[in-house]
Parts: sequence; structure tokens; C-alpha cells
Amino acid sequence: MNFLERIPTGWLLTGAAFACLLLWAGPGWAQTTGDPVAGRALFEDTPGETGNAQLGSCTNCHSIHDRRNRIATGTITATPPFTAVSFNSATGRFGAAIAGNYNGSMGQFSALNTTQFQDIAAYIADTPKLSVDSLSFSPSAINTNTLSQNVDLSNAVTNGTLTITNVALSGSGAARFNVTSDNCTSQTIAASTVSTASTCRVSVRFSAPNTSTYTASLTLTMRVQGSATTFTRVLPLSGQVATTPPPASGGGGDSGGGGLGLVWLAGLALATAALARRRA
Repeated sequence: MNFLERIPTGWLLTGAAFACLLLWAGPGWAQTTGDPVAGRALFEDTPGETGNAQLGSCTNCHSIHDRRNRIATGTITATPPFTAVSFNSATGRFGAAIAGNYNGSMGQFSALNTTQFQDIAAYIADTPKLSVDSLSFSPSAINTNTLSQNVDLSNAVTNGTLTITNVALSGSGAARFNVTSDNCTSQTIAASTVSTASTCRVSVRFSAPNTSTYTASLTLTMRVQGSATTFTRVLPLSGQVATTPPPASGGGGDSGGGGLGLVWLAGLALATAALARRRA
């Protein structure tokens, strides 16, 4: 008798159902974010927004730009005011600051509930962002253009309009890359909403005269409403003509991640065992 045969049928069915629930809900759990609009209000008036008069406001010690700079660079040096910060970085540094200074000024924010904590982190991370971290190209042959790949620039929720003043390629391999479409330069895009991002798009392709690796950068320069100060978002580009055939299809398309694959297999095994027992 194997271990599945020792488990009551009701438990098997419950386990199978729970495993399927995990499979359905799991990806959403990893996408937790906060509300940057609520976070801004909390950042600027913490006691008023929480109803806890014992708390001080974040602005008593820091500006939002100072927080972003410290998270991005680890210092308080003068960096562009809309330094890119991820939600994960903001939550990690905010939580570490509270824990590391529990008996000091930051410790008071341990009184925030989970939603309030995430909302402040979302506001810290609410800056214009690119849709991808980098682009990589692999044409099938020398002097053959790849298909264009896209990068979207999204505006933040809590600042006003965003004007893109320039889009440019630079770097040693810049001549090998080509901007095939640019609906960002000279465009002004509205602030995003919590549910919908306001974006513009740039498309890039690559070709090469040999099998060397080429790298470049795509730089988008912009400014926010009411400010003459520009800042940038830089996207690394790389390309190389394919020197080996692509892997055969059908062998490794694990789009759901190893964890979800194991959950799926576990659920299937439990359901199969329960079904077999009922037929016996």
C-alpha cells in the first residue's frame, strides 16, 4: 500500500481542489502592489490619514525625491528627482528602515497596517518606467534585420503630464540598431491611473555584418509637468547573429514556473488517486 492509499478519499478530493485553487490564484499573489495616490496622502500627512495623532509625517524628515535617491543609490547624493525605483525595492527598504530603527523615528511606522505600508511604498516607486529591463536580438543570418521589438514608457500616477523630449541610440554598437517606430519623441502623455497606464512606444530592430556581439543603449529623455529639469530612462540593447540553431520546440516551455508545475502535478495525482479508489 502506497502513501496515497492511506489517505481518506475526502482528504484526497479536498487536496486536489486546494492544489487547483493555488494554481489559479498563485500568480496573482505575486503581483501585490499598493495605491500610490493613497500612499502620497499618507506620506505627506501620516497622522491625518491614519487617524493616529501620535505619528509624524514622512515629510518631517524626507522629501519623496530624497527617499527615491537613497533607495536607488544608497546615498543622498543629488540624482535626478524622478529616479526609477521598483515596488519591491521600496517595500524592502521601507521595511528594513522600520525594523532597523525600531526605537527611533522610523519605528513609529510599525503602527501602519499592511495596506498603508504598501501604499507608501507604491508612492515611493511611482515614477515613469520602461516596460522591459533590456532588449536582446538574435538575427538568423548576417545582414538580416530582426523583427522589431517594443518598449513602452509609462507615466506615473501621482505626477502630472510627462513630455518626452528625445529618444536616441548611443554606444559602440549603436549603428547596428535601428529605431523603426517612435511615438514618444515630442509627445506629452497624461498621468496614469491606478488601473490603466498612459504610455508611448518605441520599436527597435537589429542587424549585423558578422557574428560579433554588439551592445548599445536606447535613452529616453523627459520632464514632468511644471519642471524644466530633464531626466532619462536608459534601456540596454544587445544583439548577435545566431551561431547555433534554436532549440527544438516542445521540450521546455514552462510558462507557469516550477512551483506551479509541482502544484499542478500534486493536484493531478490526488485527483487520480481519489478517482481510482471510487472505481475500485
